[in-house]
Amino acid sequence: MNKKGNPNALKEFNSSKKEQTEKAVLEAIEYVRKTEKKFTLQAVCEKAGVSRMYFSKHPELMEVV
Repeated sequence: MNKKGNPNALKEFNSSKKEQTEKAVLEAIEYVRKTEKKFTLQAVCEKAGVSRMYFSKHPELMEVV
C-alpha cells in the first residue's frame, strides 16, 4: 500500500472544497442582503459557516461584501 497517498486526489479535494466554500460565502452574502435588516460580516460568516479570518485570507470576497 502506498503510504504517501494520492497527491492528485488531495489536490482535487482541496480545490473542490475551496470552490464549495466560496460558493457558500457568495450565497450567504446574497441571503443576508435580502433578508437581514442590517448587513454585517458576522451574519455572512454565520450563514456561510466560515470565520472572519476567512475574509482576511480571501480579500477578493471582502470586496464583494
